[in-house]
Amino acid sequence: MYLSMMNYCFRYSTRFAPQLLLLIGFFYSFTAGISSSNLVPSAAAQTATQADSANHPKLVIIIRHGEKPPKGDPSPDLIPAGFERAKHLPELFLGPSARFPRPDAIFATHKSAHSDREVETVIPLSAALHLPISHDFNEDDVKPLADTILSGAYAGKVVLICWHHGKIPALAQAFGINSAPKWPDDIFNRVWEITWVDGKPNLSIRQQALMPSDPAN
Repeated sequence: MYLSMMNYCFRYSTRFAPQLLLLIGFFYSFTAGISSSNLVPSAAAQTATQADSANHPKLVIIIRHGEKPPKGDPSPDLIPAGFERAKHLPELFLGPSARFPRPDAIFATHKSAHSDREVETVIPLSAALHLPISHDFNEDDVKPLADTILSGAYAGKVVLICWHHGKIPALAQAFGINSAPKWPDDIFNRVWEITWVDGKPNLSIRQQALMPSDPAN
């Protein structure tokens, strides 16, 4: 009886072997396709990522304007300490003490009734680098400014932006930084750097260390 059952099972499996093999092969191909599609980006996705990365600047440097008048003073200009900082700003990018890459373009907030300090801060740098100051964007135009810089026109370039400190976190967010910290009201010496690694933006914060009162790091 045992032998009879074995013969029956053998004849049954032999009869349906082609169908079983076909099903097994289909299942293997289906699961392999799912696995490979999850692990390996499509050619279109890779091309899109490469094209997006190609539009990024090499570095975006964001600074705040120099020292301003105390509260209650309506002057839109820098105070003497702010002009002194502006005068020394080229030292960050030129000469033996340079600590940052030389900018290829300079942007500053458009002059308003309340402030022309951003443009005033980068005038000495503009003169030293022989670069114009682009100041067509208002302080709230952070998205249009970021879109302009990410358009590909500044691909591989170093871009410096001098902006109103209260809007700098939103500006960094427009470049893709999701958790930019608040810029303190009484801090004028920080430098924010945005770089891209594999298409993803990264933020680092450094110090100018230009003035005697500035911390070194």
